[in-house]
Amino acid sequence: KPFDVENHQLYMSCSIGVSLYTQDGDEPETLLRHADAAMYRAKSEGRNTVEFYTSDMTDEVLKRMMFASQLRSALDDDQFVLYYQPQYDLCTGELVGVEALIRWQHPQLGLLCPEEFIPLAEETGLIVPIGEWVLRRACRTLRRWMDAGLDLNRMAVNITLSSKQLRHEHLSEQVLNVLKEFNVPAEHIELEITESQAIPDNPQVDATFAGLMEIGIQLTMDDFGM
Repeated sequence: KPFDVENHQLYMSCSIGVSLYTQDGDEPETLLRHADAAMYRAKSEGRNTVEFYTSDMTDEVLKRMMFASQLRSALDDDQFVLYYQPQYDLCTGELVGVEALIRWQHPQLGLLCPEEFIPLAEETGLIVPIGEWVLRRACRTLRRWMDAGLDLNRMAVNITLSSKQLRHEHLSEQVLNVLKEFNVPAEHIELEITESQAIPDNPQVDATFAGLMEIGIQLTMDDFGM
């Protein structure tokens, strides 16, 4: 049932993780650690539910910690790569643009798609430097293609702007600096935002949108209607 706080009705739900003595451990610290892992599983399964500890949860937590650590070194070790998907005008068959798609060339797991590491990058805050890397690499490639005589209307950079990036007060300035570095006209670059990030009424997000549009960057909505 809701409860009243200063004339507001508040609703509370809970995510519960359970570990059993002695099945899941016989020391308080072990039981609490396992219950904590079960609680995070409850949250990941949609919250407001109960999960009992299983051994695979510990493996999952350790794997996630290891993956986060590897993600941090991936930038330094130049393990990311961009693939370029062509975009055609269906009426004329003309190549009008490309979409830059990031992949992680993991040394043990092979080529990983964005959905396998971008959520973790957003959670750890690494999405900001990764996003800057993608933009720089895409602009560098576009400059080379333009110098070679390939006339493209746009380069769509498909690393969707996250809430952390949109709330970064210097994002539009960083984008402008990258464009100047590689002498790429702003109207050739298209950045994607998700619908959920565009909806919140946040002054800094509004300022970021205004700054990007003032530069001349095209903005598109990703996963519209989700």
